[in-house]
Amino acid sequence: MTLQDNRSGENAEENLPPVLLTLGIDSDIHRMIDLAVALASSSHRQLHGYFVEDIDLLQVAELPFTTETTLTTAQTMLFDAHRLQRGLRRLANQFQDYLASAAEESGISWRYTLARGRVGELGLQARNKAEFIILEQSLPLREEQFKRMGLTRILLLDDNNPNIERALETVLRLAGHTPVEVTRIGRQSEYGNVDNLRLRYVDGSPVIVWKTISGSRLDKLLESSVLPFDTIIIPQQISAEQLREILQKADCPIVLVR
Repeated sequence: MTLQDNRSGENAEENLPPVLLTLGIDSDIHRMIDLAVALASSSHRQLHGYFVEDIDLLQVAELPFTTETTLTTAQTMLFDAHRLQRGLRRLANQFQDYLASAAEESGISWRYTLARGRVGELGLQARNKAEFIILEQSLPLREEQFKRMGLTRILLLDDNNPNIERALETVLRLAGHTPVEVTRIGRQSEYGNVDNLRLRYVDGSPVIVWKTISGSRLDKLLESSVLPFDTIIIPQQISAEQLREILQKADCPIVLVR
């Protein structure tokens, strides 16, 4: 259910499928909006940002005996649903303000929607209606863990779509000179040996390691309990069953490409 819908002025970009960004309560707002703005700018599309109030969290908060434990004092108290709602609206306002600022600075049109539901389901419903869909699945603790490792890991499911390369180039550009490992899944006939490795150098330093594996290995990869990546880039044509499985096992941003 949509609660609020704001947008910038009319623009020719509105006639094209947009870049759609969905964020929730655990989102890194600035990082994800920067990625979405970069994709919208490079593809000359409108950016449509959704802030999603998690319906499951809200329903639990309304139960009469729901409790919460504070991290600072370890005290347990009854959960305050009204305080949760105020906090969500505060985050939504921060999201809208930065979305408007970043989009206008880049010269792209934007639209904002405050919705109630589930981030993953919204992404499933939007397939084939947007050029790029960015689903925020990240958890702050895991992000800090990967920053300490000094390595960014990207999973790329390639179907020879130019937009896949555009999304990858955007993610790599935002990563700067941070070492990146890209696991690229495609048909083996296109990419040769399963264990093929390639290095890309920037200013004499190895920045990107490519690992190419056969497309049949996606099912094998999904057998893992978690997907240890920082960004996942996949075509929107992936089956709904596989997408739901990725959503369940990934805790990183997922970019769906039309």
